[in-house]
Amino acid sequence: MESKHLRYEIASTKFNMIPGNPIAYWISNAFRNIFSMGIPIEKIGDVRTGISTGKNDLYLRLWYEISCSSINFYQTNINKINLNEKKYIPYNKGGDARKWYGNNEYVVNWSQHDKFHRSRPNFSDIYLKKGLTWSFVTSGMFSSRYYPNGFLWDVAGSPCVFNDDSSLYYILGFLSTKIASNILKLINPTLNCQVIDIQRVPIIDTDNDKDKVINISIMSVKKSKDDWDSFETSWDFKKHPLI
Repeated sequence: MESKHLRYEIASTKFNMIPGNPIAYWISNAFRNIFSMGIPIEKIGDVRTGISTGKNDLYLRLWYEISCSSINFYQTNINKINLNEKKYIPYNKGGDARKWYGNNEYVVNWSQHDKFHRSRPNFSDIYLKKGLTWSFVTSGMFSSRYYPNGFLWDVAGSPCVFNDDSSLYYILGFLSTKIASNILKLINPTLNCQVIDIQRVPIIDTDNDKDKVINISIMSVKKSKDDWDSFETSWDFKKHPLI
């Protein structure tokens, strides 16, 4: 960028490397180069749009509204679940802004999935796999969270599934930074964070400090889970830490 009599100019081709080609004239060359140096997350993980029941009031329940004996917790194979015995499955639904872990509140009546507006049967290969989710509405800083095996997911809790734990925790660490939040605001300046936005986020996949990032993410998830489980709204609640 150069100044000519208080007029600032930049070649329009400079924006071609940014998904959607936004006229983001205010960003630096270093920030712009992230898109040419990085790898889109969609090339590392499987990011997909979630399920739409069409009638959440009918098919979803807060987990503590029903008997725990009817919920399939921590399952890993959708085809081995006996829906005649337990018809509910934990369900990611976005929720409030919260990083690392949490917002595990809802379950879905999967025995009725053939009546859903969009049940995503072609996604059965990633049903119940551990991964990352995020809050659909991002009025502040973007917040991504880890979830363990056993979940299905809403449009507002769309998943990002990886083939190995190291990639999962590495991406989570990156998505929890201000850099990732600023990239998402550049790609999509609205309040709603779409699947396509996460797919396009570039990340520099390098061995430099990768183990450090992974370890920080693992520790942060554990601390956030301990915090979430310290309240009775968690199905893993045992007792309050002050008791």
